[in-house]
Amino acid sequence: MPGPVGRVLAGRYRVVAPIGAGGMGVVFRATDELLERTVAVKQLRLTGLGPVGAAQARRRVMLEGQAAARLHHPNVVSIFDVVVERDEPWLVLEYVPSRTLDRVLVEDGLLDPLTAARVGRDIAAALAAAHAVDIVHRDVKPANVLIGDDGVAKLTDFGIARVAGDGSMVSSDALVGTPAYLAPEVARGIAAGAASDVFALGATLYKAVEGAPPFGTVDETGLPGLLGRVARGAVHPAVRAGPLGGPLARLLETDPAKRFSAAAAVEALSELVERQDAPTEVLAGPIPAAPVRSGARRPGVRQGAAGAAAECSSGCRWRSSPPC
Repeated sequence: MPGPVGRVLAGRYRVVAPIGAGGMGVVFRATDELLERTVAVKQLRLTGLGPVGAAQARRRVMLEGQAAARLHHPNVVSIFDVVVERDEPWLVLEYVPSRTLDRVLVEDGLLDPLTAARVGRDIAAALAAAHAVDIVHRDVKPANVLIGDDGVAKLTDFGIARVAGDGSMVSSDALVGTPAYLAPEVARGIAAGAASDVFALGATLYKAVEGAPPFGTVDETGLPGLLGRVARGAVHPAVRAGPLGGPLARLLETDPAKRFSAAAAVEALSELVERQDAPTEVLAGPIPAAPVRSGARRPGVRQGAAGAAAECSSGCRWRSSPPC
């Protein structure tokens, strides 16, 4: 069978070029010839799956469409349509000029803590919106986070999402997700919930700043060893997180009851970003005896990850250790 490039799906979506691939499918840039806009279309990988595997893959695409259709949020990749062409379902998605977070980490290197906090704030907002309509993503990881050319992060791939009370979704009893990003309670056999999505977000940010997931990888001890570390909550201490360390620890709490909710994570990460972005008044010497005129300001600098401004007894403010 010829490749899909050049095909017109459902009489309106002309496939233009491949733009990405994952374990379950290939994503192409396409043109919606009816609305005259660029979209993305996702084709399943069915080769080698067999009849049962192919049926499950088709179901995943339909589930992804049904779950994501309930969400309308700027940090969630929108799904516009599901079409069936030659007995294959295709997802028609919002086209986002972007790279996945895992690709960014490979091509550009690790994120600094403040950039990671911005990504985390965006994805936490996406999760808060999903949880508000009872959707649990269940596979938050760097490969499912898109970093747009504008710097905005979006959550994608709701293929194994679960909707509370909907028996048509993937069984909540199954151990689903990516092992290195699972929450401890999921590795112990408890059904994934909103709290496990938050943990997976924490694991994703940990990977972004530390270079590896918080429990290590399968390569270190094999899958049984990794799942054992996950179940115990044996997180390797973060060493590069800087000002992100506090919020990251709350995202990675072993006890789900002590973990941030997605909404609380948005608040904490937004506060961190705003605090680090805000200009800080830095004076070159002691404050003069005469009062500063109303409205006068000194040039400001951004706080760095190395430390906050300190104030010494004589009134001067310095960026690290006081000189006085």
